[in-house]
Amino acid sequence: MILVRRGGKVERIDTIDLGFPLGLEADIAPFVAQAEVKLNPGDGVVLYTDGITEAENIEGVRG
Repeated sequence: MILVRRGGKVERIDTIDLGFPLGLEADIAPFVAQAEVKLNPGDGVVLYTDGITEAENIEGVRG
């Protein structure tokens, strides 16, 4: 997750332990953690899926 603070400072929040692929286990509770992030007025959060980070151009090169 990317957090953009009101003044423009960018923070990266590691979410590697905050999710689990759906459909692989009936009960995913033991695999999922949580994190609390304090947001202030003017802060923004950028959420994205692995489709963004795995996107390729027409030549098959990841950007």
